[in-house]
Amino acid sequence: MNKMQKAKAKMLLTQIFFATLVMSTPIIAEASLPTAGTDMLTIFYNPAFIEGLTLPQVMFVLAHEVMHIVFKHGLRRGSRNHKLWNISCDYAINYILHEAGFELIPGCMFDTRFASMPAEQI
Repeated sequence: MNKMQKAKAKMLLTQIFFATLVMSTPIIAEASLPTAGTDMLTIFYNPAFIEGLTLPQVMFVLAHEVMHIVFKHGLRRGSRNHKLWNISCDYAINYILHEAGFELIPGCMFDTRFASMPAEQI
């Protein structure tokens, strides 16, 4: 069983809500990505990036990417700057995941100033 499979299995035991969302989302390895991402239908990840993370951090990455899909961030961007919009979305998602008990990746976009705020407000 690889690290991605182990993370999904552990999520089923510890984070059933997020695991249910992740289990219904296609997940594809893509070595050209620096980390992970989504096209709003599929989660893509760099296997080398994932291997450098702990199992709880892989669970965070999966939950983070699936929440971009759940919140329809790709559809809500409109004419906003892509980079700034993604940063705002990351702050919104990461606060939720922190509150849900996920282990955040060091250096990720997290600030309690943005507690419970939607990306548009951030």
